[in-house]
Amino acid sequence: SKSSFQVFSDWVKCTALSIAQSVYYSEKRERQFLETIKEYQKDEFEKIKAPLAKANIEAKETLSKATKDYADLKARRDASERLQKTVRTCYEKVPFYRKKMDARGVKPEDIQTIDDIVKLPFTTKTDLRDEYPFGLQAVPKEDIVRIHASSGTTGKPVVGTYTRNDLAMWAEGVARV
Repeated sequence: SKSSFQVFSDWVKCTALSIAQSVYYSEKRERQFLETIKEYQKDEFEKIKAPLAKANIEAKETLSKATKDYADLKARRDASERLQKTVRTCYEKVPFYRKKMDARGVKPEDIQTIDDIVKLPFTTKTDLRDEYPFGLQAVPKEDIVRIHASSGTTGKPVVGTYTRNDLAMWAEGVARV
């Protein structure tokens, strides 16, 4: 028969083997569990990948449209502000324009947006000739730095006067083209 030492030694071996098997199976179960999780995550990701891509594209399109809409609104606002300023200046400083606007019943405060441009009277070539040479000028003569004029072969010449600022804006506009 076995000695108590041998029984104890056998018991230790069995216990060690049992623990080793438990650890092995535990690790195996953990690996299987992680693989199952990965497969599940992969399946779940595949399920949401297309909607996520679509949502991303839609978000980019929405942002692009919003940016364009903002730029358009800003351009309209800027154009409206410049039109208001120009109309106010013409009304206050050029008797010809004041008279034409009064005849149409239009005051500078009636021009709120660029859409109101249709309320303004036209200026014709006859008007340009009738106001020869400086009747349409909105600045003092000393601010004029350049004069362009037609030859006047069909009647009175048509004159255009320019300030330094006019020439700078003209140069910038031509440079953009």
